[in-house]
Amino acid sequence: MKRFYWLILSLFIVHGISVAQLSTNSNVTASFLVQNTLLGGGVSATNVSYNGDVDAIGSFIGTNCNISLNSGVIMTTGTV
Repeated sequence: MKRFYWLILSLFIVHGISVAQLSTNSNVTASFLVQNTLLGGGVSATNVSYNGDVDAIGSFIGTNCNISLNSGVIMTTGTV
């Protein structure tokens, strides 16, 4: 019976540690992604173009998960 309680307790602990979400935003343009996500302050880009499905690109915020990146650009073969 003691092992059962330890098992339940460890499942709650693992669940609390492993719950994470990657927040994505696909409602952005390629120009916005380059200017606001890829480039730093004082740097600008012109003539940005993207050839593909608009639902396949976006940005992500990874502060609530364990991918070791705070934010970035996400490109998929499907939808973001």
